[in-house]
Amino acid sequence: MRAINTNLAELLENNVAEFNGAVDLLNELNANDVTAFDKKIKLAKKVHLTYQWFKSPEGKQCFEYAGIVMTKEEFAMDVFGWKYSFFADQNRVGKVVVEDQNIVSKYKRQCTTMENAGNITASRSIANLIKFIKAEQSGDDAQVVSTEESAEATAEATADEPTNKVIKSYIVNGQLFEDGIGVVVKLYDDAQWTIDGDADKVPQYIKDEFDADSLKIFSAQARERVTAESRIIQSQRA
Repeated sequence: MRAINTNLAELLENNVAEFNGAVDLLNELNANDVTAFDKKIKLAKKVHLTYQWFKSPEGKQCFEYAGIVMTKEEFAMDVFGWKYSFFADQNRVGKVVVEDQNIVSKYKRQCTTMENAGNITASRSIANLIKFIKAEQSGDDAQVVSTEESAEATAEATADEPTNKVIKSYIVNGQLFEDGIGVVVKLYDDAQWTIDGDADKVPQYIKDEFDADSLKIFSAQARERVTAESRIIQSQRA
């Protein structure tokens, strides 16, 4: 389950109304959920409006006052758990949702029309919506594709998604130090954890907590590997 640092979450929730519910949407998303596409569109809007505030003079001032130093790449990873390239796609879709909802509505209508015309499932995905948006904005013939036709495109899009996601972070407020520079501790889903900044500023109990969480993840992954290997051996013996 996705969770972000409490201080960072409060900062965004108190200043960007649209951010509220974004983390819940991230946790709800499921590839097998028939409403997943609509949830992704809703999330993309939240991504765009939150990022717009982050880049605004007000947002920069709030982050500076909170002692949080963060690049756009760190913002994408720490808040949403995405690499910036993947985040940028979501932001682009969110911008269209805010500025020209008709393009998204047209895409969904064409998906429905394709399915009604035959025994075909339209590919409702962010990657294919982006292609549709590009065609619409450039004046080309924008078309939807079936799930079969988008197989290769889906594989390419998946390659851009992050393999290691930040599942927990902790921010040490820069206001606690004379230099005003904060520190961010991140735990990834591959059991690795990092410190962005001066490690000496991080309390030992926080380091111990991240060590313990890392060990839990590593142990769980090790058990899964042993179970998988055991099944293979049993299958070979059978």
